[in-house]
Amino acid sequence: MTELSGRERVVQVIDGMKRENAALQDPNVRAERFVERWQELQGQRRELRGWQHDDARAKVESQMNGLTKSLERDPQVDSILRNRRQELGIGQELRRGQSIAHQLQEEMTRGQRLSRGIGMER
Repeated sequence: MTELSGRERVVQVIDGMKRENAALQDPNVRAERFVERWQELQGQRRELRGWQHDDARAKVESQMNGLTKSLERDPQVDSILRNRRQELGIGQELRRGQSIAHQLQEEMTRGQRLSRGIGMER
């Protein structure tokens, strides 16, 4: 795209924006992107165990919370992700009528308690 100039470059940018907008209209594309981002953040969070990483882990968890909030507003993606629970780190325990977003929140809360030592026996 750097070789293009003027009008050609603008047309390329607009076409790219149109393709991205069309992709975002597809709930399967949104679901795929959600899984990719969730797995990325989950990996970062896993690497940030221990008290010395509290601040960095809190930032990652904040981003994960933002993702779950976006999922609450997108029932189509939530429905698609029911079949991809394992990719999100959710077991088979999804209760009838419970959203994936709610289950992800529960998993995060459980993980936060464990990473801070809450609920662990001595």
